[in-house]
Amino acid sequence: MLLHLLTEPFPFESAVFQTIICNQVIEHLEPEVADRCLEETRRVLRPGGMLFVASPSVFNKAERSTDPTHLHMYSPQELVHLLSSKGFERIIPWNSPRSFFGNSLVERRLMSLLFKLTKWERLSASASCIAYKNTNS
Repeated sequence: MLLHLLTEPFPFESAVFQTIICNQVIEHLEPEVADRCLEETRRVLRPGGMLFVASPSVFNKAERSTDPTHLHMYSPQELVHLLSSKGFERIIPWNSPRSFFGNSLVERRLMSLLFKLTKWERLSASASCIAYKNTNS
């Protein structure tokens, strides 16, 4: 097991990983630390490598109010902008809708349809993306 402070450069050579997954991590980091982690993530990814970021959305009030360790939650658009500003390309949102209507199959499908048709980020329960490092980097 490797323990590492995320405020420090990652202890890996450049361009060694094809895929990096940050599942429920970024919202627990201060914005400056998240910036540094994304810069380091891009550095250690191979050209064409993929980063998957999964996080609850800032609009997901249940998550925001129940977990005091959530230091900075992002909206779906903020996450896309952040990844783009760090040099990631071909950023694909991978968000899921909030459950306004309930949790039955019909209610979930209705909410999914509304989410797809409107693309309103306030309906998003998550701020998640797949992003790629440029193949020329």
